[in-house]
Amino acid sequence: QSAQQARAAIDEARMMVAKFLNCQPTEIFFTGSGTESNNWAIRGVMEQALFSIPTEPEGRMKGSPHLVSSTIEHPSILRTLEYCQRRFGADITLLPVNSDGLVSLEDLKKSLRPETVLVSIHFVNNEIGVVQPVENIGKLCRQRGVLFHTDACQAAGYFNLDIAMLHADLLSFNA
Repeated sequence: QSAQQARAAIDEARMMVAKFLNCQPTEIFFTGSGTESNNWAIRGVMEQALFSIPTEPEGRMKGSPHLVSSTIEHPSILRTLEYCQRRFGADITLLPVNSDGLVSLEDLKKSLRPETVLVSIHFVNNEIGVVQPVENIGKLCRQRGVLFHTDACQAAGYFNLDIAMLHADLLSFNA
């Protein structure tokens, strides 16, 4: 009986979060932290991409998945990208930011290529508080057929996290 009560509480929480994000309850996954959520989002896309890349007869990959982020991301993003590069041979592009801490949409456009499988840009920087133009970033990614992840841990409670409006395929946030 206590397992059923726990399941009911999780299902209720999942429905509340889905309503908050404007998505389906089945799209909500609970983790232990924002760091774990970021790690899971990036590694999940990376591992999925590895299964869909054509291989040579010997089983070697043709090309490498390409991941794009910025130079001022949270360490949970940057370290996961480094891991994907070391472990899976991912090609990583870290976009610079301007003097206001903003990613240039023009730089992002130029960085996208056929092998790009994910763009991960935080919504709000955890140290300097800059708010990235995630809606425009998400729109660009959607137009180019590239998955978009945003770390919204610092944005929850302050900004609208409607994933349809943000054009986000993956969004991490914490309590």
